[in-house]
Amino acid sequence: MFRDPTFASGTFIAGLVFAMLMGSMFLLPVFTQEMMRFTATESGIVLLPRTIAMMIASPFVGRLYNQVRPSWLVGFGMVMTALGCWMQADINLATSTHDLLWPLAITGIGFAFLFVPLTTAALSNIPRHELAGAAGVNSFVRQVGGSVGLSIFANLFTTYGQRAATGLAQNVSELRPEVAAQVATRAKLLGGGMTGDMAHAMTQQALAVRTHIQGTVIGFDKTFILQAIAFLIVIPLLVFLRVKRIPPAAAPEAPREVAMHLE
Repeated sequence: MFRDPTFASGTFIAGLVFAMLMGSMFLLPVFTQEMMRFTATESGIVLLPRTIAMMIASPFVGRLYNQVRPSWLVGFGMVMTALGCWMQADINLATSTHDLLWPLAITGIGFAFLFVPLTTAALSNIPRHELAGAAGVNSFVRQVGGSVGLSIFANLFTTYGQRAATGLAQNVSELRPEVAAQVATRAKLLGGGMTGDMAHAMTQQALAVRTHIQGTVIGFDKTFILQAIAFLIVIPLLVFLRVKRIPPAAAPEAPREVAMHLE
């Protein structure tokens, strides 16, 4: 099957794309549940705009497939997905569900322009008797790519978050107003009857927790930016995604009797 350049290129690009898509689909639910303290149900509702956008855009993509080159459709989908990831890189603890509406909708449109053309193009030249096997191989490569991409982006997110938290901790000083305000709570703890050592320990712990949270937010933002850049880097590979257009066969001429009857 991989001797067919269209199948090989379409399957390979689909594996790369799904590696990045799974990372994008994994990060945002983690952010909404861990950082914004949403329940699993609330997190699913927040992600609905992406699904709705995919549902609306998919029929239009199917109609455009026969009129526009698949590589152009996939390239547009990568640009839209990269734009959505770039917009998601601005999320922070003050982000509301309304702020996530447009980034998710744009990402959903990008997903629709990626799923349909890549799968259809990869299987376009496969003989009918090998279609089931080719579809299975294509799905297998996509799932493997998604698993590998999920592992890579999860590891990068953890690394970025730890590095950011370490960098923030080095700049925590009582000379900064926000740190001074946190340290001022130690006086309240002392006034409540707590010992000096315990009040100091609780204040330091509160500062460490806030530093870790802010470092995690920075880790999310950096990972989303990396995803946006990765989508743009993959676009040049679309030159290998070439689908041979088969012109529709000329319709057979109607019999003379049928033509006379229609007249």
